[in-house]
Amino acid sequence: GFNPFDTNDMKSLAKLIIAGDIEPILTLPAAIDANESGEIARIFAAMGVRRLLPTRVDVARRLGGLLAAAQQGGLSFSDIGNTAKVAEGLEHLSPRRLASYFFPQNTLDSGSPFSTHESLRKPSSIRSTSRKKTTG
Repeated sequence: GFNPFDTNDMKSLAKLIIAGDIEPILTLPAAIDANESGEIARIFAAMGVRRLLPTRVDVARRLGGLLAAAQQGGLSFSDIGNTAKVAEGLEHLSPRRLASYFFPQNTLDSGSPFSTHESLRKPSSIRSTSRKKTTG
């Protein structure tokens, strides 16, 4: 990989991109911090990167960093890595499939890593508790 905060790494990457007829694709883990992923995406976008390949989606609980990277870097999603076994390949990422990661329809029975207990998904009534002020 290349460190986006290391000038020498970025110079090396630029040489590779120019030398070959290749499409550079940014690969980021799904649970990355949103601010950090956005900054990284902007740097790689300046290098000519136009697509983002998320990995570790099978174990991530928070995916906002991926949206931040796509938005801030102006990147499109490509395929997705959602297995610990890289040799099994990548999964094609259609718009419907992408949406299913962010908005699972049946999270309780889907076996998805994003499953949430039913009681946590239902709106709860807000109860106010009054506290009595005591003097000592």
